[in-house]
Amino acid sequence: MLAPELEHYHSHLDQVRILDHLRANPPQKTSTLAGIDQLHIGGRDATARLLEQLHLEAEHRVMDMGCGLGGTSRMLAEKFGCQVSGMDYCGEFCELAGQLTQFFPTLNEHITFVQGDAIQQPFADYSFDLVISQHCLMHMPEVDKVLAEIQRVLKPSGLLAMHEVIAGPVQPCLYPTPWAMDGSNSFLTTSEVLQSRMDRAGFTQLHWQDVTEEALAWRLNHGADSRSARGLSPSWVLGHNFRQMAENILLNLQQERIRIVEAIYVRH
Repeated sequence: MLAPELEHYHSHLDQVRILDHLRANPPQKTSTLAGIDQLHIGGRDATARLLEQLHLEAEHRVMDMGCGLGGTSRMLAEKFGCQVSGMDYCGEFCELAGQLTQFFPTLNEHITFVQGDAIQQPFADYSFDLVISQHCLMHMPEVDKVLAEIQRVLKPSGLLAMHEVIAGPVQPCLYPTPWAMDGSNSFLTTSEVLQSRMDRAGFTQLHWQDVTEEALAWRLNHGADSRSARGLSPSWVLGHNFRQMAENILLNLQQERIRIVEAIYVRH
């Protein structure tokens, strides 16, 4: 029996449909895949805004934690030419992420995808200059253990860049959402609690910005089934409930049940 967080994604991913579609319509740009590989709130624009805060070079090593289908990993490699390790708990995501990257041969040598658990990461100590986490922590009941692992795999003075969903002042959150069918497998926390955990874990805050208004504007500008120009649908990843999930994200943002934050921390 699959763990609930794996079942949520594994049971909905239509890998065959995605690959058949792309083989018939080969993507010329990584942005073509945004309908399936940039499923966090704010999409590719939010990723680009976060990456603009970073100053990476080709020699830097980056871990994309909770990489999904590899959209952020490909953007990192494309923008900076750095070496990226994409890690996700869902092995099917890692497999498909690698297959999607094969459509862009110049990126292949820069990216590897591995299945791994955030509380027991398959990397050596001091492996990375940067860890990036987008809409990842709300999956994790043991955030303190995750932060300890990030401390372990980051080099001294390494960075953690985050774009995360947190609990708003109005509760409860409305489900289903893209990350959970109900509250039993969702671990949203407040900004105060998250910042306290970061301090205790040995990180120093360099940047913290509430980007909820930008996220809401993005959601309002995208239909409930945000197909890309090439027809790729988020429902091929998240299942037939995606329309309801998208509607709930809009309501959660409008009613202040969730907020979106962008943050950068440095390892002590």
